[in-house]
Amino acid sequence: MAWKTIYRLLRLRGVDLNEAAYEAIPAAFTHRLIQDEAGWGDMRKYRNMTSHTYDEKVAIEVAAFIRAQAVGLFDELESELKKAQP
Repeated sequence: MAWKTIYRLLRLRGVDLNEAAYEAIPAAFTHRLIQDEAGWGDMRKYRNMTSHTYDEKVAIEVAAFIRAQAVGLFDELESELKKAQP
């Protein structure tokens, strides 16, 4: 949902993107909507891992990443999105 929001905001700002997360995240970094491009890349990697596996070890690793990093990344994005409101 976050990358779709990023995509739509950047499109409203005139940024030409295909509708794909792999384009939206680097563009969000370039346009200063996010500060940690690598962290968002990791988030995408973990999301893809959990979409196709039911391995408990992977689930524990992903949960640890969410607590340690992902929540903060979403909070930073929320702050930038609030600034972007008309």
